[in-house]
Amino acid sequence: MGMKLHSDFPTRPRSAGGREVDTRELLREDTERVAALRTRDDPEVTYFKRGTAYTMSVLWSPHDWDNYVSISRYWRYLCNWPFSQTARITAPIIGTFTAWSAVVCLAKSWGYVWTMPLAPLTIVSSALVLLLTLRTNQALNRMLDARSAWGRAKNCSRMIASFLATRVYPVNPSAALLGGRLLCSVGWSLRASMLGKCDKHPTPKSKIQCEDQEVLQMLLPPEEAAWLGKQRKPALAALDRLGFLLRAVADDPQYSKRYLSAESHRLMLENIGEIDQLVGTCERLIATPVPPAYTRFTSRVLLSWLACVPLSLVGSGLPNFAVILGTFFTSYVMVGIDEIAIEIEEPMRLLPLNDLCITIMSDVVSRLVPEDNMPLLTWHARRIGAQQSQPSGARLLEGLKSFKEERSSSIEEEGSSCTEQDVLKESAAQATEVIKYQRCEHPIFDRTEQERFLLRPVAIR
Repeated sequence: MGMKLHSDFPTRPRSAGGREVDTRELLREDTERVAALRTRDDPEVTYFKRGTAYTMSVLWSPHDWDNYVSISRYWRYLCNWPFSQTARITAPIIGTFTAWSAVVCLAKSWGYVWTMPLAPLTIVSSALVLLLTLRTNQALNRMLDARSAWGRAKNCSRMIASFLATRVYPVNPSAALLGGRLLCSVGWSLRASMLGKCDKHPTPKSKIQCEDQEVLQMLLPPEEAAWLGKQRKPALAALDRLGFLLRAVADDPQYSKRYLSAESHRLMLENIGEIDQLVGTCERLIATPVPPAYTRFTSRVLLSWLACVPLSLVGSGLPNFAVILGTFFTSYVMVGIDEIAIEIEEPMRLLPLNDLCITIMSDVVSRLVPEDNMPLLTWHARRIGAQQSQPSGARLLEGLKSFKEERSSSIEEEGSSCTEQDVLKESAAQATEVIKYQRCEHPIFDRTEQERFLLRPVAIR
């Protein structure tokens, strides 16, 4: 069933000019729809999974670790051995060399003894083990580099979202929410570029790119999604768009003086640059494998060595059953090590990119859309304080009203010559002080557009 696009939701509020007005509630709803679209049971997601239990293709929980280190793992592994994906992949090669050992034993029973000394095989085995070890280490390093890159991208996204929530949202909510949507789209765009693109003959692999275009349309406004879809590298384009957005906020004199300081702007740009470098790291891992000459040489030496194993075992005087069984297990171990190195050499198909994208999206939304308002720091607004349960705008308006009434009554009792205009000036000054505090040091409040207008500093003439 197709998902509705971003522009198809009729409940989105619109401004007087007809443009959609983004809100934190809409941001949360859109990200929840994307998370529901990309579940673990999605066929396009499970296509890239290597196995079903205790794999790096999903993010682990403490419960998974408890089962993984349990002593019962040995029996579990033995019981699941027939269902091992590594065993299924290597079965043709293992079966070939096992059949070859059976032919050697059959020839021996017919009087044709094919043997070779065990010493040359032992010497070559040392070099073969070294080749397999070096290649496996290189593959593991690539896997760790890829996972580290995605982890750092997640951390940088959370830091940028924190700056958007505390420095940008209080003065320009639309810019902060658009920045959060762009941050969420970076991960999905990078995932699409790592797993493949659409072609003329769609497959589960190539369908990923088309589906992620739908994700972009769900996350971003129509014009933003259309622009990103036209770019050669949407992930980098989203980062550039975020940089332009921050520059527009910083260049506004109203914001640059007090709210988006040069230091905050610099830190956000540094994190954007860090994500840009991590995109380059992922592209390098996809575009540059372990030198193929090394892989080809290791495979040829391995196959030649396995072909000589049954000849050496027959020459050692072992019975036919021991020769066949020894060749089988030797082939399984050596070919299995080589196959595991091949699997983890391309880490993007093995890592839980879907879960990582959902985690990045959830962390960004949790910063921009908190579950509840932060409590008021009352020592900054002693004379304006009110009940903590009230919304911030209503709390401030009620405080100002109380202040005006108290000040007017005190003037009447003292018989002072202060006029009502003087009282309004004091109220406006007090409101300006509290607004400056709320916007600069405690920005996460739910305000309607009318409340924002009323909370603006009033120029007294």
